[in-house]
Amino acid sequence: MNYRHLLVSTIFMGLGACTSSVNPDAIVGSWRYSDGKRIVSEITFRSDRSFNGRITLEGKTYGEAQGKWSVTGNTLNYFYTSSSLPRVPSNAVDKDTIKQITSTYFIILSRSGEVRQYERVDRTN
Repeated sequence: MNYRHLLVSTIFMGLGACTSSVNPDAIVGSWRYSDGKRIVSEITFRSDRSFNGRITLEGKTYGEAQGKWSVTGNTLNYFYTSSSLPRVPSNAVDKDTIKQITSTYFIILSRSGEVRQYERVDRTN
C-alpha cells in the first residue's frame, strides 16, 4: 500500500466518523461551495423542506434547480421539481452523504465520490 492511498483512506475514515445522524434543522439556511477556480454552487434549504440552488461556471449561470429535501441519518436527499441543470432533469432524485456539519460549514460526499465543503452564507443583508 502506498502512502498516498493510506493518507486518503485515513482522511475518509476520519470524516466518516464525524456524523452518524444529522438534525435536519442544522441544514436550514443558505450555503456556498466554490472549487476556487471555475465553479460556484449556492443552495438554500428552507424549514418547509424546499430548496433552490444555482450553479455558476466561470461567472455565468450554468443552471438552477428547485425542489424538496430531507435528511435520513446522514443522507441528504434531493427531490427536484424543476431544473435547468443539464445533468439533472426535473423529477430527478439525488442524495449526498453528510460527513460533517457545524454551524458554519458542512462537508458532503457526493454519489460521484467528490468531497465538497459548503460554507454558510449570511442572507440577512
